[in-house]
Amino acid sequence: WDILAVILLTFAVITMLALLHWTNGNLVTPLRNFLFRWLGYGSYAVVLVFIALAIWVFRRRLFGKKIFPLSRILLIEMAYFAFLGFVSISGGTQLSRAEAGLDGGIVGWGIAELALRFVPVQIASLVFVLLIALGISYGSGLITWLGNIIDRQIATYVAKYGDQVNSSDVI
Repeated sequence: WDILAVILLTFAVITMLALLHWTNGNLVTPLRNFLFRWLGYGSYAVVLVFIALAIWVFRRRLFGKKIFPLSRILLIEMAYFAFLGFVSISGGTQLSRAEAGLDGGIVGWGIAELALRFVPVQIASLVFVLLIALGISYGSGLITWLGNIIDRQIATYVAKYGDQVNSSDVI
């Protein structure tokens, strides 16, 4: 498993160097062009995916098999594609910019064009921002984590001041 994690990290580093135009080569340059053309600025997230996979493989060896719900993966993907659409709308939803590897690339342009067929730009932008926020907060587990913290705080408060609260004080 360690070899797989090292390969994933190596691929992430090489891809990041290619995306930053710090290296060129027969394999790296076409990869960079492909990622920029199709994903635009979202191509940097590919590096994050490889780093996350490498960490997951390392953790699997250390802590055993952990279950990562499919629903969280789908929510993160929803946020990612909403980001591509939002960036494309922010850039003016032009195919020429998408083909040049700008904004959300061709994928983001397609998502933005589809959304703009049904709603105006302002509403589509707002929907994309909401999808990004919800996808990241629920997909990363941030909402669950914050909920647990609030539950502990409430339990501590009730344990400390619970007898002092009258039922007539509660609305």
